[in-house]
Amino acid sequence: MVTYLNDNTIRNAVKSLVMTGAGPFLPIWLTLKHMGLSQGSPVAIDTSNSTPNLERLFSIGAEKFFIPIAHTSRYSERAADASRSVIQTNVRQWKEGTGTKDFSHLLDVREDAGSKKLIVSLRHSYPEGLGTNENGFANKDGIRVAIPITAWAIWYGRKSAIPDRADPGKYLVDQMISELNLTRAESENVFIEDSPPIETDTSGPVSDETLQLIAKQVWNITPSRIEISDSLEANKQRVAMNQTVSNAPSWLNVPPESQLNDLLEAGRGALLLTGPPRTGKTRAIKNATGNLAKTIQIHDGWAYANLILGQTLENGQITWTSGPLLDALRSNDEFIILEEINRTRISQALGEVFSLLEDKYRGTEHAVRLADGTTLSISPETRIFLTMNTLDASTEDVDDALFGRVRSVYFPPRIEDLSEILYAAEFSSAQANKWKQFFVAVQEHYPLGHGYFADLLPEEAPASFYRSAIRPVLANHFEAFAPDTLAQIDTLFDEILIHG
Repeated sequence: MVTYLNDNTIRNAVKSLVMTGAGPFLPIWLTLKHMGLSQGSPVAIDTSNSTPNLERLFSIGAEKFFIPIAHTSRYSERAADASRSVIQTNVRQWKEGTGTKDFSHLLDVREDAGSKKLIVSLRHSYPEGLGTNENGFANKDGIRVAIPITAWAIWYGRKSAIPDRADPGKYLVDQMISELNLTRAESENVFIEDSPPIETDTSGPVSDETLQLIAKQVWNITPSRIEISDSLEANKQRVAMNQTVSNAPSWLNVPPESQLNDLLEAGRGALLLTGPPRTGKTRAIKNATGNLAKTIQIHDGWAYANLILGQTLENGQITWTSGPLLDALRSNDEFIILEEINRTRISQALGEVFSLLEDKYRGTEHAVRLADGTTLSISPETRIFLTMNTLDASTEDVDDALFGRVRSVYFPPRIEDLSEILYAAEFSSAQANKWKQFFVAVQEHYPLGHGYFADLLPEEAPASFYRSAIRPVLANHFEAFAPDTLAQIDTLFDEILIHG
């Protein structure tokens, strides 16, 4: 049985959304986000195509839109033609530089010569500046957008069916974040935490007539103004706590798991995943393959005889013994993982199989003869994943010939992934921000993988977790040759997690 928000819950949410630092152009940003705007995914704007998105965000029936985050009653209602008169008109002004505000540090707007649609994409430094000052969609300079996130999710989910036994607040927030394609960094720059009471019933969604009444009533009271002082420096710090900061073009900052999935969809047969330990390489493979991959753990110094084909002496007779990779290939396993190839000279260990990694040498027509007289080919359907730990002290060099035969994806430590780990474990924002601050600080000394925090729980004493899970990793790297650096990181932990 599903439930729906009652009118009193929606009314109280709307009251808390008025005068929360949002400027008159923030609804346009929300509309662009609902249309799918994200890094690497621009959106096209014409005179009418944003109407379904405006309806989902702001419709109250009666062929008009209600903007509950408006800072004055003047901007709280929009006509049914808002797709043309508000969205398309303002986006065109941003392109031409004739608007009253300049959002060019956040958004790039161009016109498609063929369709005449306006193409909106994100700048590579985005979302730095989002939510701060008038040119970041705030109502005025010196403050930030501070929309209570659950109240906004209540408005957004005003007609949503809430599944039985779901926590209404969490369900609505998760729904809103997903459908608006919001990253953690975006959310932190435009929302603040709240915990309003939520009442539901089974009588069905609230009517448009009730929503229209709520819209009329909200300006009959004097709304409480929420103004939170802000600066661009504080804004950048919020972004750094939720998004890996890079000066590289946005196309270089695509999440590694997305890169991997793109290569798989393109049919690439051999993929090399590199990066420090615990950055999600194996997890990404298992997610992409449905956890169906055959895993082969490479050990120090493994040679061709260990991996492909070796000889043993039994009862005075020399016999050939196949290695785990040869067995997997002959079994036509669809997915094969070679873990930690850095522990051996992989090009030599693969022998004849080395050339078969390439997509163009797949299939029986490219079969090679092995030392035991049998032949081997690799099916075009077989996907071979190789993982390489770039910090292992025993790492062997990987030659350029291997890179020429595979497609590669680098997995760095990512604050985005740490954020998801912490929030999935239900850390409060204050708790999570301390751990994220420490994580960012450590990166200046050592590329500590976010996966080391996978078992961290809110109730665990920070010092206990650091001593047993994090510090041993750092000590193994620094204690012998850079003890001062280890001591510096210990001090950082003390200042941020213990006394911060």
